[in-house]
Amino acid sequence: MIKELITTTILSCLLLNSYSQITPLNKWRGIITNSSFQSLTYYEPESFERFFEENGLFKYNGESITTYRMQVKFMLYSSREGCHIVDILSSFRYSFQVDKEYILKSSNNFSYTNILINLTGKSKVFINLITAKGVPFVKFINIRKLNDITSCNPKTIYSGATPTKITGTGYPTYTNIKDVINLNIKKIRYKWEMLDENNNWINAPGQYTNKDYLPSKLICINNKETTYSFRRVAHYTQYKALTPTTHSDETAIATIIVKPIT
Repeated sequence: MIKELITTTILSCLLLNSYSQITPLNKWRGIITNSSFQSLTYYEPESFERFFEENGLFKYNGESITTYRMQVKFMLYSSREGCHIVDILSSFRYSFQVDKEYILKSSNNFSYTNILINLTGKSKVFINLITAKGVPFVKFINIRKLNDITSCNPKTIYSGATPTKITGTGYPTYTNIKDVINLNIKKIRYKWEMLDENNNWINAPGQYTNKDYLPSKLICINNKETTYSFRRVAHYTQYKALTPTTHSDETAIATIIVKPIT
């Protein structure tokens, strides 16, 4: 068994080196390997659900391969940027890695929701599934932005009016996190900013550290139609081996057009 796992690890390293040249953007590339180190390669969309048959039997395009006690590797090149949330569900042990950092490692708790990850626009994401007896499956689903605008209405007002509240996405609570190794998140903090006349982001007037933001009265500048831009910056700190890593996301932007009263 130990020899088998060592050999599988060596093979996996060789396979990973070839990924970068042949993996399409925003699609998972799966490599299914059997005990004879024969492999079958196929592709999945960004969000996917993959079910195997009994004892890891995998069928694809008329081919079949059995992966009992072997690794099934999935790799994704993602063009997404910023902080994201994702759910991973599986019937067997697996690990989850983003840009060479383990988010989940040798997880014996098979399903996690609301996993927080940071993507750079060119991140490499890996899932390594260890199959066993039974009917294995793996799901990578519900990927969504941590920092997003959910409501900004109306987007056009008249000078002197007060806009309605701009609302942003919230962060759900974790469930089943006893095996997560670097998700010790102290708190997710928010800061609202406004684009000034020199195109610099400055602190928005009023209460700017809440999840949502209520702008004050907006007026036209020089009695001409004026566009106001607001953005929410979300940032959080993770601790791994007592070493803090701070991630921030500045992608949530709302605009309000102010028209002169005629």
